[in-house]
Amino acid sequence: MKKLAVLFVAVMLVVAMTVPSLAAVSMAIKTPVETPPTRYLHLTAGSEQSEAQLTVKIDGSKLTVGETYTVSVTMKFENITGSNHAYTSIYNYTTDSFPYDFTGLDYSNWGDFAVCNASQSNADWQVYTSTFPVDKEYACSTISFGFYLCSGTIYISEISLKDSQGNVVFADDFSNGLDTDLWKEYAGPDNKENYTEEKFKLETVQLHGYTAPEPETSEPEAPVTPDEPANPETGDSFVAFAVMAVIALAGASAVVVRSRKN
Repeated sequence: MKKLAVLFVAVMLVVAMTVPSLAAVSMAIKTPVETPPTRYLHLTAGSEQSEAQLTVKIDGSKLTVGETYTVSVTMKFENITGSNHAYTSIYNYTTDSFPYDFTGLDYSNWGDFAVCNASQSNADWQVYTSTFPVDKEYACSTISFGFYLCSGTIYISEISLKDSQGNVVFADDFSNGLDTDLWKEYAGPDNKENYTEEKFKLETVQLHGYTAPEPETSEPEAPVTPDEPANPETGDSFVAFAVMAVIALAGASAVVVRSRKN
């Protein structure tokens, strides 16, 4: 019996040393949102076999070795159905194989920190906060919103990544639209024979509640027209004409009077 116990402990030690740990990325602390956001990004997967996701890459030069980082996401899940779950994840890479090649992934420092599966189905608006350490140089880190063998909807209002001093490394609230140079959809496996849009393409990627800035316009300048000659039959010009006529007549009368006296 003791030999079996010793053998069991030995096996567990080997497993612990060979199986990657997900403990570095902490599961999220959830804080309910009192007032639901009216502006958000809306992602939908239509197939219960979906593996679609939307990802942003953080350049490794923005991360400092020895620092601990906090990612915060204001989001909710809705109508999740299928055999697995929708998620928000952090992946850290020692080589820049973005997008979606797991070569260089640090298996000791990655994980889905916010999840919702079919048994939960819905999770109302909450702020999900997770931390992870940077104990080595990374080429890049990625933050993803996605679906793994499930369908449903993810809503994201805002996201931020900060260091332990509160300095912002990355932030986006989509108020300037969805930057498709920054945010990338999963393109599917390298073997395109296995690619189908139903499985690897998001059904909906849409912004709600954002008002596009109105284009600046200037009032057209009034056309410049040349001064028109006075019209003796209209308005002030007629009055001026009449006054001039009276003055002329008065002058003529004065001349006649003087000539008679003479």
